[in-house]
Amino acid sequence: MDAQESTNVKRLELTRGYYALLDAEDYEFARRFKWRAVIKGKWTNAYGRVDGEDVFMHRALLKAKQGEQVGHKNSNGLDNRRCNVRLCTQPENRRNNEVAAHTTSGFKGVCYSKRYRSWRATIGIMNRDYSLGSYATKIEAAIAYNIGSVEFHGPFARLNDIGKFCSGRHVISEDLLTPRPLGIDDRLAKIRESREAPRLMSNGPVPYEGYDAPAA
Repeated sequence: MDAQESTNVKRLELTRGYYALLDAEDYEFARRFKWRAVIKGKWTNAYGRVDGEDVFMHRALLKAKQGEQVGHKNSNGLDNRRCNVRLCTQPENRRNNEVAAHTTSGFKGVCYSKRYRSWRATIGIMNRDYSLGSYATKIEAAIAYNIGSVEFHGPFARLNDIGKFCSGRHVISEDLLTPRPLGIDDRLAKIRESREAPRLMSNGPVPYEGYDAPAA
């Protein structure tokens, strides 16, 4: 879990030895109902019956309507604190996915190209992949992905945690976005100017809210 029980954060016991984290005000609401831990693949969520309707706890708390999704910023489905849950669309929720288990690089949006003998960074925008360039090291490609994710995914960006992979000349700042890889700005400009690139934000970029590390 990301937070321990305190005056403002409460644990609500579930089945199978699990518990949900809640803000104190939501705890008083949730404790009126019975909840159980539901495990599906890598996800674990709290599920119960509220006012005659079977519903996930996070959806009940945010009063999500049909067609609306609720995402957990840190990918912990039992961390239902208000700071960690948010209404979103399905594409927005996918942007916050963790790195795929089958990736060989260990980084999201990074793969090795045998043809070009380099590490390539790509980013998905509205069901289409865009190139962020090719780099000599996977760390540079991972930084390129981070920069592109902040640019095009806004508050739903999930950044590669590259600090523990750094050595030698790769001195990474705490924001996980520098040093800026050579050529990344030209790549970003091409994506923005592409006819096929959708206008994700009609009023300009959405501020990035900061990196949320996956729950332990």
